[in-house]
Amino acid sequence: MKTISVRWPWVELIRLGLKPLENRTWATPYRGPLQLHASKATSFQELADAYAFCLGRGLTEAEEVLARWIRRWLQTGWRPPDLQGIVARCDLTNCLCWDTGPEGWRTRTPRLMLDPWFEKHPTAPKSYGWVLDNVESLPFRPCVGKLGLFDVDYESLPMLAGQNDTEEEKPHA
Repeated sequence: MKTISVRWPWVELIRLGLKPLENRTWATPYRGPLQLHASKATSFQELADAYAFCLGRGLTEAEEVLARWIRRWLQTGWRPPDLQGIVARCDLTNCLCWDTGPEGWRTRTPRLMLDPWFEKHPTAPKSYGWVLDNVESLPFRPCVGKLGLFDVDYESLPMLAGQNDTEEEKPHA
């Protein structure tokens, strides 16, 4: 199945159903099932940046989740579990474009202008919002990520010790 790597905490916000749009600097013609891969690296700065992004955009539920993670990180040294592996599945239903070129206004999608999750890339001439629907958590399966879309057979990936296919995935919060 097609897979995309997303850095934490963004991938977790998607997995929790709080972030329906993934920002990218490149488009894809692909539409259909998509697995979400939690990339290996993360930092406190990324968590703080995500919180700053949500402030003032009306994304209060995401703000609350991020604030809780920040408090846990600072108070207990907590780090997010399950990095570098498949954590969810969804449907990529659209790839919306924001073109900043001279004729870019012709391709600017009203959905992107109104969506609080969209952020135009500061240096790229075009930014894209990948619309992610029907997000479903999956039990974590470790695998190495890649740039761009890549294929991964989830069922062939190893399960973690003590994990079984019938267990429900629990949020990382």
